[in-house]
Amino acid sequence: MQQKETAAAEFAAAMKRLGLTTMQVADDFDMPESRIAELLKLHNVRHIEDGWVLRNYLIEKADAEGIELPPFTVLQGDPENYWFLDMRRIRKLNLKA
Repeated sequence: MQQKETAAAEFAAAMKRLGLTTMQVADDFDMPESRIAELLKLHNVRHIEDGWVLRNYLIEKADAEGIELPPFTVLQGDPENYWFLDMRRIRKLNLKA
């Protein structure tokens, strides 16, 4: 449970650093804000890749803005090194289905 809490705190820190709201993220993913709020806290996660999708989304946003994010300590490294992850979902930043 500690890892989920840590990852959620890291998402919140990244969102704050980027000045993003859950509504902005929801718009980017074309999803309800309530669903994004759940995913950012890693509640009701339907796919193991969802956290990685959010992490990569935040990293891409930071890179585009030239903002350095605090490091992600739970979802760290290259997701391609984890054979059990569906890299198509992660690469496409797919939170649906």
